[in-house]
Amino acid sequence: MNPIRQYEFKLITIEELENCLWDFGPNAIAEVSEPCYQFYIDLALNYHNQPYYVKPY
Repeated sequence: MNPIRQYEFKLITIEELENCLWDFGPNAIAEVSEPCYQFYIDLALNYHNQPYYVKPY
């Protein structure tokens, strides 16, 4: 399972997700969408403090 999905289902902590984000490949990014991946990168870099990505309708 993709680490971002694991975080969203509360199977891993944000710290574990941050460690995984830097090793994401193009297939993993495509699986969750680029805006979603960028959201979690920004969260890891403390650009915002919203804990979860909300997909626009």
